[in-house]
This record gives sequence, structure tokens and C-alpha cells, in this order.
Amino acid sequence: MATTMGPVNGPAPGTRADDIGGVGGDVADDGRDLPGVVLGGYRLGRYLGRGGMAYGLEAVRLADGARAVCKVLRARHRGDAEREAALLREGELMRELAHPHLMPCLEGVQDQGHTLLVLPWLGGAPLRELARAAPLPPAEVVPALLGALAGLEHLHAHDVVHRDVKPSNLHRAADGTCRVMDLGLAAFGFGRHGSGAGTAGYRAPEAERGAYDERTDLFSLGLTAHWLLTHGLPGRDERGRPVLDPRLPPMLARWVGQCVALDPDQRYEDAGRATRTLRAAAAAEGIPA
Repeated sequence: MATTMGPVNGPAPGTRADDIGGVGGDVADDGRDLPGVVLGGYRLGRYLGRGGMAYGLEAVRLADGARAVCKVLRARHRGDAEREAALLREGELMRELAHPHLMPCLEGVQDQGHTLLVLPWLGGAPLRELARAAPLPPAEVVPALLGALAGLEHLHAHDVVHRDVKPSNLHRAADGTCRVMDLGLAAFGFGRHGSGAGTAGYRAPEAERGAYDERTDLFSLGLTAHWLLTHGLPGRDERGRPVLDPRLPPMLARWVGQCVALDPDQRYEDAGRATRTLRAAAAAEGIPA
């Protein structure tokens, strides 16, 4: 049955591996026994991978044959009431904050001891997968960043910080729309929360001290942009200034550099300002946006 939760509160913070396919652990806990199982009226299909919290599987709704994606809590967390509630809260947050550039959630389900979220089938793939073989060209990255910024701006307008922006948490659908996904570490309110939430390599320095606001997500988005364009993350000089890949178009490099400044006060103040500046940079470089 679908489960409806009360007031949404962000789940406890945690640290994640870099992408859904790269988390270690028991082979018995990889979710590969789930294809063919029916949960909450959905027949689970092709296994897509796993993250620290859940498996991803394609699914079909038995009532009408509609395709979906199910995010199923990992076996190691089954019976953990806190983890189960956190996953369902994530789904409730996704429904409450519905936006064209946020991944939708159709329902949260608990059935046969499993807890899962049902997401619509949108085609496409996470940007991490699209860029796995080679960096993406600016003409693909800039529109994706603008979509991500629109989703983040909506979250921030509702006092929510994502806290885990990275290439595998940005999804480009078959129609080209980029959406922010995975609100499992999202936190309400700008200020202090648990330290160290997010993915190593993409966390802003203030996150290590438990401080988060809009600029924390922009830092992670800047690192994401650099990785998508170059397959690498920026270095730092002796003064802590970012050292960017010289292959970046100059105006785009300036945008990335400001996003990833160590001092939050040197970054864009919010997603709206970052959006306007990125559009101007793309126009100056002749990059379609």
C-alpha cells in the first residue's frame, strides 16, 4: 500500500559513494534477486544499480502497464525503522516540492517488508552515466546546468538545501530536460546541520563543519560542471584558489571558478545569480543555452 507521511523533516546526514554502481558491500546485498518480484502493484524489472541507501530497478505497473523506476531500500536496511521512514520522507518531500526540474515521485510503498519509492519512467540517464565514456561538450553541459540551477533555486526558495549535488544526482530525460534527483540528504533551513553530509570530493568545505546554505549546493554544482566537461576535479594553488582545466572555455571557467571558491562569500549569492551569469557566459562563448 502507498504510505503517506506527516510533516517532512530531512533524514539524518550521511556520507555517500560517488555513484550508484560504485558502492562496495555484500554481493548478497546488491538487489539482483529483485527482478521479477511484485511489490505494491509493480513488477520489478531490469536492475539499474545501487547506492548507499537503495537499489534502482525498472518496473511496470500491473494495473496499466505503465513503466516506472523503483528505488528500493537495500536489504541491509530492511527493518530499520529510521531508514525506512527517511526514504518515505524523501518521497513526500519530492511530491510536496514538485517542479519541472526536480525528479517527481509517484508514491511511497511498503510491501512484504520492502520500502520503496516509485518514480516515473522518463528515459535518459544520470549525467554521470552519459559522461562515463568521455567528457560532455559544453553544448550539452550548459543546458543541463541551467536545468539543475532551476531545480536548486526552487529547493532554496523553500529553505531546502540538497547537500548532495553531483553528476549521478542530475538526470537528463529523453526529452533533454535535466532534473535534480535524490533528496535523501536534503535539509530544511539554512544554517547548521550534521557535518559531513554528501559525497566525498563534491562537498563544500563549510559542510565539513556542518554549515549549509544555497552556496553549498552551488559549490557542488561547480565541481560537477568541471567533472562533466573534463573528467576531473579542480586543483588548488598554495592560496587555495581553484586551478581549472585549461580546456574549459574562458567564460565558463570563470563561472566554475566562482562557484568553487573556498569562501562562500566569494561564490554566487544564490542560484538565480548563478543562472544569469551562466547564461551570459554561454552567450559570450557562443554556447547554446
